[in-house]
Amino acid sequence: MDGGVLRPTWAGLLMFGVERKIRELLPHWHLSYKEVADEPSPRVRWLDRVHPDGTWNANLLQFFRRAYQRLSERIKVPFAIAENGQRIEETQVHDAFREAVVNTLIHADHQGPTGIRIIRRGPDVEFINPGLLLVSAEPVWKGGISSCRNPALQRLFNIVSLGEREGSGGPTIRQAWDAQHWRWPKLSQDAEHGETHLVLTQESLLPDDVVAAVEARHPGALDDQDKVGRVILVTAEAEREVQHARIRELCPDAHPHDITLKLAELSKRGLLRSEGRTRATVYSPAPTAQSTAQSTAQSTAQSTLEGVQAQRWAQASAVEEAILEYCAGEFRSLRDIAGAISRSIKTARNYVRKLASDGRLTLRFPDAPRHPDQAYRTKEQP
Repeated sequence: MDGGVLRPTWAGLLMFGVERKIRELLPHWHLSYKEVADEPSPRVRWLDRVHPDGTWNANLLQFFRRAYQRLSERIKVPFAIAENGQRIEETQVHDAFREAVVNTLIHADHQGPTGIRIIRRGPDVEFINPGLLLVSAEPVWKGGISSCRNPALQRLFNIVSLGEREGSGGPTIRQAWDAQHWRWPKLSQDAEHGETHLVLTQESLLPDDVVAAVEARHPGALDDQDKVGRVILVTAEAEREVQHARIRELCPDAHPHDITLKLAELSKRGLLRSEGRTRATVYSPAPTAQSTAQSTAQSTAQSTLEGVQAQRWAQASAVEEAILEYCAGEFRSLRDIAGAISRSIKTARNYVRKLASDGRLTLRFPDAPRHPDQAYRTKEQP
């Protein structure tokens, strides 16, 4: 009540208010959901988008409904019947995504300049909100501790049954991802821009094709390994390199000392090769005797490629030349390229995107950048 006039609270305005009125108080108000392609394409900037375009009232409740609908459409629902005979239409993954969206909205600094963004790229969904964490990441995943930037908003979401009890969002997400055996969610902060980022990836910790690659490289290597050992070997194969901190992310229940011992064991057995010291050591898949011999035999024809393989750090121009050399005359997958240059898939993807954008690499499926069999070949010079 203000001067005898009933006015909404800040939380009520952001949750249920009219977009025009919200913008009068918050000129930078922006809510965005966007699905983008895995690979760059100048013709396709995004595949699906929700943003304040005048076709809907851009308050938090309306944005939640639209963003969550997009996310839930892609979740697989197995056929299951509840005790009352009704089919179960939602899973733990639905609960996790719902919590992720709600937490993004209630923990945001809504007076910040960057706005709220949700970005889907392939199996990854990234939630970005202005404002840094008010607690460290560890209590977020353990639960029970709630330090919400907007407690009134949190109560409003609870009233409309769109939020769990305080401090339960992290454990809800963690339990869902553990049940699916997906890669552990990554929670980070961008201090420079004052933002919090949460990435939920729906990729298996142990993908079948990568497990097969490890078995082909070292037959039987996974048979006598515990979960931590299998995750280390498979991650090193998939990402071409791995460090202690990365395994802590993927196996948060493992004690750091146990991870150290496991990395040392795998290195001693010749399943990993290491560079560096202490926990900054970088581990990569150890080559088999056959692959070492093949590399030696091809060294004359692939001098640039070999030089990049042998160096932990190389000039960007040398890495680009090595990729072009490797892809000359034959389409190569992103995983093959990463293996050839002894870099992570993420690093290889960055180089490939630039080379494709520059027109030096051609795509096997140029009209479908996200095609599961996408591959790249060096463009022939006229």
